[in-house]
Formats: sequence, structure tokens, C-alpha cells
Amino acid sequence: MAEAAERLIPELSRRSVVRGAAWTVPVVAVATTAPAFAASAIPCPVVPPSSQWSATTITSGTPSSKVDGYAWDTAADKWIVYKDNASSSTTAMVLATTSPPFAVVPGSTNAGSFTFYWQYGNGAASQSAQGTFEVLLNGSTVLTTLTRPGTTQAFTTQAISFVAPAGSSTATLTYRYTIEPPAGKPASDDIVVTKVAFGSCTVH
Repeated sequence: MAEAAERLIPELSRRSVVRGAAWTVPVVAVATTAPAFAASAIPCPVVPPSSQWSATTITSGTPSSKVDGYAWDTAADKWIVYKDNASSSTTAMVLATTSPPFAVVPGSTNAGSFTFYWQYGNGAASQSAQGTFEVLLNGSTVLTTLTRPGTTQAFTTQAISFVAPAGSSTATLTYRYTIEPPAGKPASDDIVVTKVAFGSCTVH
């Protein structure tokens, strides 16, 4: 495990957006009104703290027997997956979901972001297998990102947006990490993810 992640989460360390339409008053006619389709800003949904997510579980594949972290760091609201895939042929999937669901305005458009960090297991590409991280809203994937995307290891801000179903006043958010078979490598890529924060929310 690289020193940067160990400093970040020492207790889990392992291996050494719509603008409203304007209206004007014509010189002769009466004032026009805003179009019916104009969007209005509303309070954004608040994603529950990590203590109100379901326990992080490995839902498929074969996990390594090593005691590697895969859980929420509740003090920092960060989701950490340091677990290795022990299967040479099957992906391993790690999952956590908000429980209970959180409140949303039916039909609203909600835009937000979170921070995503990845690093090689054992600190080396030659030692580690790639992973795919997804954010799901109500079971549908709204964002997918890979470890080792051709850039250096870094904290990156990831933007997401979803439309709440017209007939529902609640939503569930799921983090899912899928780890490729290691193909003889002793480790899998590690990730650290912050909780989603919604900051621009509108309804028509």
C-alpha cells in the first residue's frame, strides 16, 4: 500500500445545473410571463452519512483471505476498498447502498460531485489488477470510472447528475466496485471515494 493512502486512512491501511428565463415589459404590450418550461431552483437532497449506508459487502467473486479494508471510514465519510480478488477467472464485486433511501423532489434534476482516488495494490502496476467504480441511483448506473485511466494516481472530482422519478419522493445511492481477475498478480487496485454532495437542483 502506498504511503499516501496510509496517511489518508491509517486505520484501514494495508500492505507494506439551469438559469431561469428572463422576462421583460414591452413598450406597448403587458408584461410577458416566464415560459411554462422554465426550471426553478430547489433545495438539494442530502445523501445520508456513511453510518446510514448498508454494510459494505462482497456480492460476487472470490475475495482474498488477506485482512484488507473494504468499508466506510465513518469519521471521514470516505468509502475504502483495499480488498483483493483471489479468483483467476471471475470478477469480484464490492457494494454499499444508502439505507434507508433519502428524500428527493419527484421529477427534479439533481447535479453533484464526489472525490475519487485510486492507486495500485502493492504500489506497482505489475503487481495489481484493474478495477471499475460505478455510482448507481435507484439501481441505474449514472457514472462509471476506471482505475489507471491513463493518468497518474490522483484525487479527481467526478460530476454526476440524475433525474428523480416523477412518482417517487425517495432515492437510493449505491457505490459498486468491480475488480478484474488478477491473472497471477498478488493485488488489486485500491480506491478511496467520498460521499456524493448535490449542489445544483432544479424542478420544472
